[in-house]
Amino acid sequence: MSEDPHKVYQFGEFQLDLRRGCLWRGSEEISLRPKSFRVLTVLVEAKGALISRKDLIDAVWPDTGDNVGSDDLLEQCLKDIWKKLEDDRHQVVKTIPRRGCRLDLEVTECAARPGVLHPPVEDVLTQEEPTVPRLTNAFADRSEDIVNRGKDETETFEVWLGGRGSGLTFSVATCVMTTAIISIFASTYFNNDIAFRAAGGFQCVVILIGLLYARFWNKSKEFGPEDSYTSEQMLRAGFESSNFSRDITVLNDELKRYTRYWQWLLFWWIPLYIVFTVGSESATAKIFQIVFNILNTAMILLCFNILNKDPNDEDSHHITASVMNTLLFMVWVGVLAVLIVIRNFTGATLLTGITAGITMALFVGRLQSKFLGPRFWILYLLYSYTAIQPLVLYIEGHHGWGVIILDFALLLKCLLYLYMTWLFQSGLLLFYFSQMRRKYSTVRDKRKEFLDLLK
Repeated sequence: MSEDPHKVYQFGEFQLDLRRGCLWRGSEEISLRPKSFRVLTVLVEAKGALISRKDLIDAVWPDTGDNVGSDDLLEQCLKDIWKKLEDDRHQVVKTIPRRGCRLDLEVTECAARPGVLHPPVEDVLTQEEPTVPRLTNAFADRSEDIVNRGKDETETFEVWLGGRGSGLTFSVATCVMTTAIISIFASTYFNNDIAFRAAGGFQCVVILIGLLYARFWNKSKEFGPEDSYTSEQMLRAGFESSNFSRDITVLNDELKRYTRYWQWLLFWWIPLYIVFTVGSESATAKIFQIVFNILNTAMILLCFNILNKDPNDEDSHHITASVMNTLLFMVWVGVLAVLIVIRNFTGATLLTGITAGITMALFVGRLQSKFLGPRFWILYLLYSYTAIQPLVLYIEGHHGWGVIILDFALLLKCLLYLYMTWLFQSGLLLFYFSQMRRKYSTVRDKRKEFLDLLK
């Protein structure tokens, strides 16, 4: 702690008043826990110098020595500082792995702030709770953080299913159950072929209803006009005010483009199920099935490309995604054309089914991002959907099992549909786009710094 308690330090938009024991952002006073205030004071007085974790602990908890809970206490104080400074990306107070911490802003001394005097910082810092074992304090701080996180937690998919999305969930569940009942009834009282066609026809209607809802009633959460947001809101969300207008335009455009491809994916599912309903074994029907499967796969690939978009693709050292997709598509279409010409429809159907399965796996892999926070049970089911596509060849000659596979495929399609609808309505998809842009913009530099460190 400074020997002169009258000092006031300015760093960035913040002022640290040691006599009053206050931290200010402009005219707003920011409250910190006493120990967090001490940690910040040590870092500020170091004026950008790196302070080891041991020196920080010795300065703030001089009586703990190498107590096993001391490092945990320091971590909780740093979290408190990051939260109160709204330093989510740790750009103000940085931690250097295995070395220590530093304040990454220029520090200057300034005149004391005018206003009503608060008690000196020494008096404020003595108003702590009675001394308790260090580990107990650490667990108490952690419990408080957990409670605060629970209050700020965003709406989960499960909460949405039973809340804002309950009407849609009930409708989708009713359609899936009705399809299963129709399939069982047709299989019991008629035959498997009729049951297969009935299942395909009703599922076509279900997907059509889902497409109409996605097209006309589902409202995606996106950015409004720039003047709808304050500068503080922009900064807290991680945007720079100078680039905010451009950023929200780009993100809204990406969301609209992804929405368009998603709706086209729903659309191309419909004629594919119509082919299943017609059930013709003619060459023409098989070609239509192959074509619709190709279009289905193309839409999944386009959705994946947007989720996986890397701004560095324009780098001359990388093969761009568009070039790679074009090359793969040309090779794939060439092989497919040869199979169709030699009337090997079984091989062509198998090729399109396997390709669709691989593409769906890539797509679900992007949904696994921690920026979207999916639950494991959702991922397990969606990944199982990747095995459905190659089974198209099998269900052609085994309509008994084909009915079960079609019904299960509809269940997984509806789960994916509900999950995507939640991502649109919650705004998490827009959050994903914004975070991926930031991640890709810095990952190359971080990778280079890390490799230089290893050298």
